[in-house]
Amino acid sequence: MGLSYLFERGKKRQHRLQAARDQTAVTREQVSDSERTLAFNVGQQFFSVLLAESTLQFALQDLKSFQQTVDISEAQFKAGYIGEGDYLKIKLQLLQFQTDVSSARLAKVQALVGLRELLGYDAVPADFDVIGDLAYQPLKTGLDDLRAQALRLRPDFRAAQLRGHGGAESNWLG
Repeated sequence: MGLSYLFERGKKRQHRLQAARDQTAVTREQVSDSERTLAFNVGQQFFSVLLAESTLQFALQDLKSFQQTVDISEAQFKAGYIGEGDYLKIKLQLLQFQTDVSSARLAKVQALVGLRELLGYDAVPADFDVIGDLAYQPLKTGLDDLRAQALRLRPDFRAAQLRGHGGAESNWLG
């Protein structure tokens, strides 16, 4: 039977505790960075859906406009002003506009699926849609405000500032 006790020398325990604290801080910042990245990806995918919707609307407008051209051409063909070959060429071009509409619809569906994947399949219904527009809105903040926001929101930027490396600031904000 024996009794033993481990004597640590050289502040090994304090160093292990500090290493554990440092690893916890690193993990916390990695989680924060993952949240920021996910928020960015969701925003980017949201705008992809808006862009796909806008493209679809333009494709539908183009199809409607060209359908009027086809209708006029058909009337001209029946009246004998254009030949059958010319009329068929115009009608064949209609297929390209119909293909553009189909491609735009598919792009929108794919963008919505990508957004649903990022949000979580259980978080939104299968037939959801987004509301918004792509209108330009000028930025009403200054460079100093952007720097402060970057320091607040970006763990990697904040860490570079704490280490005293100004390189991240010059790369990110001028």
